[in-house]
Amino acid sequence: MFDILKPVRQEKALKPCLKTDTMPDSFSPSPDTTVVEARWTEALDASRKNDSVAALAGFAQVSTWRPTAVEPHLMMGAELAQMGQVAEAQAAYARALLLKPDLSIARYQLGLLQYLAGQLAMALLTWQPLMAADADSYLNLFVKGFALLSDDRFQDAAAMFEAGMHANGENSPLNADIALLLSRLPATVSDKGHEQPATQATVEIAHVLLAGYRHSGSIN
Repeated sequence: MFDILKPVRQEKALKPCLKTDTMPDSFSPSPDTTVVEARWTEALDASRKNDSVAALAGFAQVSTWRPTAVEPHLMMGAELAQMGQVAEAQAAYARALLLKPDLSIARYQLGLLQYLAGQLAMALLTWQPLMAADADSYLNLFVKGFALLSDDRFQDAAAMFEAGMHANGENSPLNADIALLLSRLPATVSDKGHEQPATQATVEIAHVLLAGYRHSGSIN
């Protein structure tokens, strides 16, 4: 059902743009720092090899060793979403937000998962701080695009998504996802400019977005 598109990219679409080759700053020194660093590196390597089971085990263990670190929860959210475990992924992003409420990328990803799960009211509530942020912020523009999309205002949504991509100079995987979505939006508008019924368009769009979440091995 979700194999309509299997994009090949250099980064996992849901992985936040973190400097993950080193330990996160929130990891405080301790006698077992070397052990923790080694486990973190192992988990990252497993993630890059699309071994989500090993990656999740590593990120979870690091999280128990460093309970105030937000990065393991972000990475677990990405892995779980790509495995199709949407509820568990939502919980991981929610834990990240509890640790750092101003972490915009976690808020965006949590809201997007809620949006794709049909929880529109929850998604808009999650995204509210992003909508109230700088009007020129790419996340602000993206979430406004999804809000327009939910009202079947496809042309307006496309314009908002394009503006967000133009403003986004730091997170290329998100732009890749939005570009993928935009590539399907023209199919939802007739030659006369009249938008098609919501059901058909929404199903098509959900397929496009969920394809990027599935752990198919095609997202490197």
